[in-house]
Amino acid sequence: MPLIKSNVHTHTDFCDGSNSMQDMAEYAVNIGLETLGFSFHSFTEFDKSYCIRDYYGYIKEYYRVKNLFKDRLTVLNGVELDLYGERPSVCDFVIGSAHYIKKGTRHMAVDCSEDLFRDIAARGYSGDYLFEKGKDKILKKVGEECTEVIIAAKGGDKKETVFEIADLAYHLMVLMVNDGITLKDVKDELASRHVVDKKVKQERMQ
Repeated sequence: MPLIKSNVHTHTDFCDGSNSMQDMAEYAVNIGLETLGFSFHSFTEFDKSYCIRDYYGYIKEYYRVKNLFKDRLTVLNGVELDLYGERPSVCDFVIGSAHYIKKGTRHMAVDCSEDLFRDIAARGYSGDYLFEKGKDKILKKVGEECTEVIIAAKGGDKKETVFEIADLAYHLMVLMVNDGITLKDVKDELASRHVVDKKVKQERMQ
């Protein structure tokens, strides 16, 4: 099978790449490529840190570089289309990708280490992973969620605070299941505290 002298999965400085289109095209020619495809990351409203920042500027530069190298290199315009990204109206090719998993209204990035990915998946979709890791892992997660609630509340973002409280409640329920504690146990404890508080108040009034 002949060698395919092309690369169509490239990112420029219009998204999360570090090189310009022209520099990349020059390098492609120098190493003997016949085809170069620019595949910018599709726009995601919820995370603008890595995706295309100036689409019209990108298209203008693409056609300039395409014309500049027309006799030396086939230059294509593509997109790496995330599952939750916006597809451009015109492109030569599409690379499918999934950089996030969605839980409720929140998108959780999965371009991370294996341990962090497993933790995100367990946190959003299942407690089995935590049960497998044991009580120490569960307690660690409860502690981490307590800290995240404090940070979110301190920041004054109600939506984020609610999200973190839900995470904390979830991990507390995982702990309860692990230790055989029921909601009735917790309700009974709260009820007993109410009685104790009432007695203390009566003693102070005497």
